[in-house]
Amino acid sequence: MEASTTRIASGFVAAFALLALNAAVSYTTLGNLVAANHLVASSEQSLRLLGELRSSLVDAETGQRGFVITGDERYLDPYLNARPVATAKIKELTRLTTDDTERNARLTALEPLIAKRFDQLNEVIAVRRERGMTAASAIVQEGPGKVLMDRIRHIVSEIQSREEVVLATRSAEAEFNAYITTVTFAVATFLNVCLLGGICFLVMRGTLVRRKNTAAERDFNAKLAASLAEVRERNQEVTHMSQMSGFLQTCASSEEACTAIARFGPQLFPHEAGTIFMFHASRNYLELAASWGGADTAEDMFQPSECWALRRGRLHTVAEHDHSIVCAHVARHGKMTEPYLCAPMMAQGETLGMLYLQAKPSAEGVAAPFSESKQQLATAVAEQIALALSNLKLRETLRQQSVRDPLTGLFNRRFLEEVLDRELARLERKNLPLSLIMIDVDNFKSFNDTFGHEAGDAVLRDLGGVLQRHVRGSDIACRYGGEEFTIVLPEANVEIGRQRAEMLREAARELRLVHDGKSLGAVTLSLGVACFPEHGRRREHLLQVADAALYEAKNGGRNRVVVSNVKTLPVAESQPQRDQRGH
Repeated sequence: MEASTTRIASGFVAAFALLALNAAVSYTTLGNLVAANHLVASSEQSLRLLGELRSSLVDAETGQRGFVITGDERYLDPYLNARPVATAKIKELTRLTTDDTERNARLTALEPLIAKRFDQLNEVIAVRRERGMTAASAIVQEGPGKVLMDRIRHIVSEIQSREEVVLATRSAEAEFNAYITTVTFAVATFLNVCLLGGICFLVMRGTLVRRKNTAAERDFNAKLAASLAEVRERNQEVTHMSQMSGFLQTCASSEEACTAIARFGPQLFPHEAGTIFMFHASRNYLELAASWGGADTAEDMFQPSECWALRRGRLHTVAEHDHSIVCAHVARHGKMTEPYLCAPMMAQGETLGMLYLQAKPSAEGVAAPFSESKQQLATAVAEQIALALSNLKLRETLRQQSVRDPLTGLFNRRFLEEVLDRELARLERKNLPLSLIMIDVDNFKSFNDTFGHEAGDAVLRDLGGVLQRHVRGSDIACRYGGEEFTIVLPEANVEIGRQRAEMLREAARELRLVHDGKSLGAVTLSLGVACFPEHGRRREHLLQVADAALYEAKNGGRNRVVVSNVKTLPVAESQPQRDQRGH
């Protein structure tokens, strides 16, 4: 009997040692997974900054080119805004790439090139002011600006390619860490079950040979059973945690993530009812996002000040019948009878929401307070959910920023160039026309000079709404740059394009703008119309012809539609020219 007791005790010690090892391995693998996810988010941010840097350079060249052609100071607004933006993006990129010597060296080489390019643009602008369009055009045609810009594009493309490779590597590392975590937990669970099964076998065999159980033996068996149950519960929690993390990494939206959380919530917290609250976009209140376990969802929204966990930035637990401070969003339901906890969901310094858990009464009608291990699990789950939602939010922002103009909500120039090439190829195969309308706001500079830049932004926002309301589902409305807009009308001939342009001109003229209680007066548009295939078969040709028609409309008195009478283009542009706006 003494030898049997020794074997059981040894097995018990081994079980606890294995449990400690399992916890250490779990902590390490989860830490590696979280670190990999942080690196993925950093690479995605670097790619976004590179895209914004490229856009600022294109805006600067567009503003300079418009000024050289027209001599109108209004076209210099994009150029004046682009230089501080480019400088800020370079600094932010340098900060994000301090751990990569190669990328940091490329950025160090890129910064003086960008400064030199802005100096060249400034020189052309100065010559245009002092000596006229012919002298400025002669400097542009000499080509140093194009050579320097090609070099800048080459370096930016190298950095972007490098960052995409780093992003792919880091994503693969994150997936590998998730796989290693799952495998580790599965192996540890198997080993724990085998070891504890052997211990149970020894205990059962010793019980059969003993004539009666002593009080000490019964206590030991109870502790062993409790330990076995705890080990199984911890292993299940870790396994479910890893599975939930894997699902959250593959979700494409916050709605999918909330669905996955509601799916794994009952597995992670089988004895608790849970609710996920997310901050509204206004950050003024939280609203219900997911729930499980029969949670009381009568309180589907509340203010952040009504929760002690959000106010303190850490876990807040209330046990039954104690004297703890009860959150206002719980106390409003009446007398609090069940223990609960609130865990803030924080990631990258931002609070995204809150995890609320309420203990369920047992078969005896009593709800147990939250144990230390349960509180630790709730904290870990809240952190994992917050990190996944933060990554989703960043990816959604990047997707929107890559194709949408933030001020007007219309598609941006990059999206226009991609979709216009695709539509031209499709319509050429089907032998169908396509109309393109270039739009410019008349006297836009006077809005800014008279009412301020905020009023100018209000004009562009309202005009963007007008364009969205007056285009078909198959049409494409884009902000081309500054106060210029572009409408693509697939399968519309030149007459339909002219009619649609007249309709937009009338709709804009009837628009009455008010900003800060002040009337901004009426707004008028000048529009140029070009059609495929009459005026060109390539994107750059159509844009060039429509732009020329637009300038003809502005020079003819503004507030009018001009259909281009150009039939062919005199020259074919090269690939670098097609990457820029043709004038």
